[in-house]
Amino acid sequence: MKEVLNEQAEKPKKAYSLKTFFVFTLLCVLVVIFGVYVGNAIFGERSYTVLKELQKQKVFLYNDVARLKDENAKLQKLYLERAALDPDLKQ
Repeated sequence: MKEVLNEQAEKPKKAYSLKTFFVFTLLCVLVVIFGVYVGNAIFGERSYTVLKELQKQKVFLYNDVARLKDENAKLQKLYLERAALDPDLKQ
């Protein structure tokens, strides 16, 4: 048993090479860059959530325009009825 332990103790430990260090560093940098890209895609200015909010706002504005057109038509009708009754209102 001592022989096996001595063989293990006598083997020199393999040092990591410079190439392995650069590969590991490059891999870490790529993972960070990818994480920033994905985070920007999800939460950034051109994200999916911003698109959905803009679509909701668009629907709201279209509904608001339709409501204001109806209100304008009612007010124009009221104005024309009153203008017909009061000749001094016409210019």
